[in-house]
Amino acid sequence: MWSDAARRAAHRSLFPGVQRVWMTGAWLAGRIVGGPTRATRWSTAGGRRVLVVAPHPDDETVGAGGTSALHVAAGDDVTVAVVTDGSASRAGGIPQSEMARRRREEVETAAAVLGIRRLVWLGLPEGRWEETDAARALRPLVDAAAVVYAPSCVDYHPEHVAVARMLGDLTRQDQLVRVYELGVPLTPVLADCVADVRAVAALTAQARAAFRTQRVTVAPFERLARYRASLYGLEAAEVFWQLAGDVYGDVMRLGDWRGGRCPYCGVRSRPFTDPLAAVIGLRHRVALRQAAAAG
Repeated sequence: MWSDAARRAAHRSLFPGVQRVWMTGAWLAGRIVGGPTRATRWSTAGGRRVLVVAPHPDDETVGAGGTSALHVAAGDDVTVAVVTDGSASRAGGIPQSEMARRRREEVETAAAVLGIRRLVWLGLPEGRWEETDAARALRPLVDAAAVVYAPSCVDYHPEHVAVARMLGDLTRQDQLVRVYELGVPLTPVLADCVADVRAVAALTAQARAAFRTQRVTVAPFERLARYRASLYGLEAAEVFWQLAGDVYGDVMRLGDWRGGRCPYCGVRSRPFTDPLAAVIGLRHRVALRQAAAAG
């Protein structure tokens, strides 16, 4: 066990130093591999209906908060749908009913910061929800959207995969789905769209700060965001894997690893193993990309 003094010293000097090493590595990887140069830059003409689907309250902000703010600024009609109530979080020993209440307040605050006027709270109990109930509530929202921001099977959280799998049955061929990344990086193997979100970086930081109950959980995602920015040579970036709606459904069915062992590794509370999140599961990422290309 670490002593309090050693823990404080690690957070003050050791952890930031390790992060700087990994950021430098990400920058070099971007220059050597050249994957970031193949990604298209995010853009919108405005006037489109956009739906962001979050398995839990905070996923929408971590995965696509900056891009959502850019959509709002461009005049797009943005709706955020939160599937579960986040009540299974054990942070702080807060009772489930109180956790659900707090997390709803947090996501409402974050959405307001980002300028999102329509937040749909499905409120399904985390870990105890039926896909048919979620699909019934989401269908009219999905049907109305031209662009859908969605979770994926490239993740270690089974509920993220469950929402992606369910959502894939609702999206259509004429819709553009943008898969966002959470704790597991898409890497340039899959990410083919990058959004420069530096103009709204202060807003997204403020929105993330709204999730007080999830401060420890969100911290590793913030490290991943720094590595991502270094990889793409930007001050702040969000990346997506763009798929037609029907292809998204096919790929999510193919990549649904539930019932077996998760093939991916996410960033953890401490930064020492962060690069493994981009390496472990590489073969599976390649297989998903090939399946998407095959239609």
